[in-house]
Amino acid sequence: IVPYAAIRQSLKIGNVATMINGTAKLILTKMTINSVTTFLGITNASDSGWNILQTIISTIVNWDTSALKRQSLEIEESSDGPSLAQRDVLKSYVDRKREEHEKCRMMSEARAEPIVVTVLEEYGGDELGEKQIPLALDYLSLHLSLRDRKKVTGILCSRQPDLLTQAVWEGVTAYYPVIRALHNAV
Repeated sequence: IVPYAAIRQSLKIGNVATMINGTAKLILTKMTINSVTTFLGITNASDSGWNILQTIISTIVNWDTSALKRQSLEIEESSDGPSLAQRDVLKSYVDRKREEHEKCRMMSEARAEPIVVTVLEEYGGDELGEKQIPLALDYLSLHLSLRDRKKVTGILCSRQPDLLTQAVWEGVTAYYPVIRALHNAV
Protein backbone atom coordinates (compact mmCIF):
# COMPACT_ATOMS: atom_id res chain seq x y z
CA ILE A 1 0.00 0.00 0.00
CA VAL A 2 2.90 2.35 0.74
CA PRO A 3 4.28 4.06 -2.40
CA TYR A 4 7.79 2.76 -1.70
CA ALA A 5 9.36 4.00 -4.95
CA ALA A 6 8.31 7.60 -4.27
CA ILE A 7 9.35 7.45 -0.62
CA ARG A 8 12.70 5.89 -1.55
CA GLN A 9 13.41 8.81 -3.89
CA SER A 10 12.50 11.30 -1.14
CA LEU A 11 14.85 9.58 1.31
CA LYS A 12 17.78 9.99 -1.12
CA ILE A 13 17.61 13.81 -0.94
CA GLY A 14 20.76 15.21 0.66
CA ASN A 15 19.15 18.19 2.40
CA VAL A 16 17.50 16.93 5.59
CA ALA A 17 14.78 19.60 5.75
CA THR A 18 13.75 18.95 2.15
CA MET A 19 13.82 15.18 2.70
CA ILE A 20 11.62 15.35 5.81
CA ASN A 21 9.21 17.81 4.24
CA GLY A 22 8.96 15.79 1.01
CA THR A 23 8.39 12.46 2.75
CA ALA A 24 5.82 13.90 5.16
CA LYS A 25 3.97 15.66 2.35
CA LEU A 26 3.94 12.48 0.29
CA ILE A 27 2.36 10.50 3.13
CA LEU A 28 -0.04 13.24 4.27
CA THR A 29 -1.19 14.76 0.99
CA LYS A 30 -4.85 14.25 0.23
CA MET A 31 -5.27 13.33 -3.41
CA THR A 32 -8.82 14.16 -4.38
CA ILE A 33 -10.33 16.09 -7.25
CA ASN A 34 -10.86 18.95 -4.82
CA SER A 35 -7.15 18.99 -3.87
CA VAL A 36 -6.17 19.14 -7.55
CA THR A 37 -8.58 22.01 -8.26
CA THR A 38 -7.28 23.80 -5.15
CA PHE A 39 -3.70 23.33 -6.38
CA LEU A 40 -4.70 24.84 -9.74
CA GLY A 41 -6.40 27.76 -7.96
CA ILE A 42 -9.90 26.94 -9.18
CA THR A 43 -11.43 26.29 -5.74
CA ASN A 44 -10.62 27.05 -2.10
CA ALA A 45 -8.78 24.62 0.16
CA SER A 46 -10.83 21.95 1.84
CA ASP A 47 -10.07 19.32 4.44
CA SER A 48 -11.89 16.56 2.58
CA GLY A 49 -10.52 13.21 1.46
CA TRP A 50 -8.01 10.80 2.95
CA ASN A 51 -4.26 10.90 2.75
CA ILE A 52 -2.11 7.82 2.15
CA LEU A 53 -1.64 7.19 5.88
CA GLN A 54 -5.41 7.24 6.47
CA THR A 55 -5.96 4.95 3.49
CA ILE A 56 -3.43 2.48 4.91
CA ILE A 57 -5.08 2.57 8.35
CA SER A 58 -8.54 2.07 6.82
CA THR A 59 -7.38 -0.81 4.63
CA ILE A 60 -5.71 -2.68 7.48
CA VAL A 61 -8.69 -2.17 9.80
CA ASN A 62 -11.03 -3.36 7.02
CA TRP A 63 -9.00 -6.57 6.62
CA ASP A 64 -9.45 -7.22 10.34
CA THR A 65 -13.14 -6.31 10.13
CA SER A 66 -13.68 -8.83 7.32
CA ALA A 67 -12.11 -11.59 9.42
CA LEU A 68 -14.32 -10.69 12.39
CA LYS A 69 -17.44 -10.71 10.21
CA ARG A 70 -16.55 -14.19 8.93
CA GLN A 71 -16.18 -15.46 12.50
CA SER A 72 -19.52 -13.88 13.42
CA LEU A 73 -21.18 -15.54 10.45
CA GLU A 74 -19.77 -18.94 11.53
CA ILE A 75 -21.39 -18.49 14.96
CA GLU A 76 -24.69 -17.45 13.35
CA GLU A 77 -24.67 -20.59 11.20
CA SER A 78 -23.70 -22.88 14.09
CA SER A 79 -26.43 -25.17 15.40
CA ASP A 80 -25.24 -24.58 18.98
CA GLY A 81 -25.10 -20.80 18.60
CA PRO A 82 -27.54 -18.27 20.01
CA SER A 83 -30.91 -17.88 18.30
CA LEU A 84 -31.76 -14.96 16.03
CA ALA A 85 -33.68 -13.21 18.82
CA GLN A 86 -30.77 -13.66 21.22
CA ARG A 87 -28.30 -12.34 18.62
CA ASP A 88 -30.51 -9.30 18.04
CA VAL A 89 -30.52 -8.52 21.78
CA LEU A 90 -26.72 -8.88 21.91
CA LYS A 91 -26.30 -6.62 18.86
CA SER A 92 -28.59 -3.99 20.39
CA TYR A 93 -26.52 -4.16 23.59
CA VAL A 94 -23.38 -3.33 21.59
CA ASP A 95 -24.96 -0.06 20.42
CA ARG A 96 -26.08 1.01 23.90
CA LYS A 97 -24.38 3.74 25.92
CA ARG A 98 -21.32 3.19 28.07
CA GLU A 99 -23.32 3.58 31.30
CA GLU A 100 -25.52 0.63 30.35
CA HIS A 101 -22.44 -1.46 29.53
CA GLU A 102 -20.96 -0.61 32.94
CA LYS A 103 -24.25 -1.46 34.67
CA CYS A 104 -24.44 -4.88 32.97
CA ARG A 105 -20.78 -5.62 33.78
CA MET A 106 -21.30 -4.81 37.45
CA MET A 107 -24.47 -6.93 37.58
CA SER A 108 -22.66 -9.80 35.88
CA GLU A 109 -19.80 -9.65 38.38
CA ALA A 110 -22.20 -9.41 41.34
CA ARG A 111 -24.18 -12.44 40.17
CA ALA A 112 -21.03 -14.33 39.09
CA GLU A 113 -22.56 -15.17 35.72
CA PRO A 114 -21.43 -14.56 32.14
CA ILE A 115 -22.15 -11.10 30.74
CA VAL A 116 -24.33 -12.53 27.95
CA VAL A 117 -26.68 -14.12 30.49
CA THR A 118 -27.00 -10.77 32.28
CA VAL A 119 -27.58 -8.88 29.02
CA LEU A 120 -30.29 -11.28 27.89
CA GLU A 121 -32.00 -11.14 31.31
CA GLU A 122 -31.79 -7.35 31.43
CA TYR A 123 -33.01 -6.64 27.89
CA GLY A 124 -35.58 -9.39 27.44
CA GLY A 125 -33.86 -12.18 25.59
CA ASP A 126 -34.48 -15.90 25.87
CA GLU A 127 -32.37 -17.91 28.29
CA LEU A 128 -29.18 -19.45 26.88
CA GLY A 129 -28.36 -23.15 27.04
CA GLU A 130 -25.01 -24.37 28.39
CA LYS A 131 -23.61 -24.98 24.88
CA GLN A 132 -24.80 -21.56 23.69
CA ILE A 133 -23.04 -19.47 26.37
CA PRO A 134 -19.46 -19.75 25.01
CA LEU A 135 -20.64 -19.03 21.45
CA ALA A 136 -22.76 -16.10 22.68
CA LEU A 137 -19.72 -14.70 24.51
CA ASP A 138 -17.67 -14.98 21.32
CA TYR A 139 -20.50 -13.40 19.33
CA LEU A 140 -20.73 -10.44 21.72
CA SER A 141 -16.96 -10.03 21.74
CA LEU A 142 -16.83 -10.06 17.94
CA HIS A 143 -19.52 -7.40 17.63
CA LEU A 144 -17.86 -5.20 20.25
CA SER A 145 -14.62 -5.52 18.28
CA LEU A 146 -16.43 -4.61 15.05
CA ARG A 147 -17.91 -1.55 16.69
CA ASP A 148 -14.50 -0.50 18.04
CA ARG A 149 -12.87 -0.81 14.62
CA LYS A 150 -15.62 1.23 13.00
CA LYS A 151 -15.11 3.97 15.62
CA VAL A 152 -11.31 3.92 15.21
CA THR A 153 -11.60 4.28 11.45
CA GLY A 154 -14.12 7.10 11.89
CA ILE A 155 -11.90 8.99 14.33
CA LEU A 156 -8.59 8.52 12.50
CA CYS A 157 -9.81 8.77 8.91
CA SER A 158 -13.16 10.52 8.58
CA ARG A 159 -13.22 13.06 11.39
CA GLN A 160 -13.41 16.74 10.52
CA PRO A 161 -11.16 18.54 11.25
CA ASP A 162 -8.47 16.01 10.42
CA LEU A 163 -6.59 15.64 13.70
CA LEU A 164 -4.41 12.71 12.56
CA THR A 165 -2.66 14.76 9.88
CA GLN A 166 -2.06 17.59 12.36
CA ALA A 167 -0.71 15.14 14.94
CA VAL A 168 1.70 13.55 12.44
CA TRP A 169 2.98 16.99 11.36
CA GLU A 170 3.51 17.94 15.01
CA GLY A 171 5.29 14.62 15.63
CA VAL A 172 7.59 15.17 12.65
CA THR A 173 8.33 18.68 13.91
CA ALA A 174 9.02 17.43 17.44
CA TYR A 175 11.40 14.70 16.23
CA TYR A 176 13.08 16.87 13.58
CA PRO A 177 16.40 17.06 15.51
CA VAL A 178 16.47 13.29 15.97
CA ILE A 179 15.69 12.68 12.29
CA ARG A 180 18.38 15.22 11.31
CA ALA A 181 20.97 13.46 13.50
CA LEU A 182 19.98 10.06 12.09
CA HIS A 183 20.22 11.39 8.53
CA ASN A 184 23.67 12.84 9.20
CA ALA A 185 24.82 9.57 10.75
CA VAL A 186 23.63 7.56 7.74
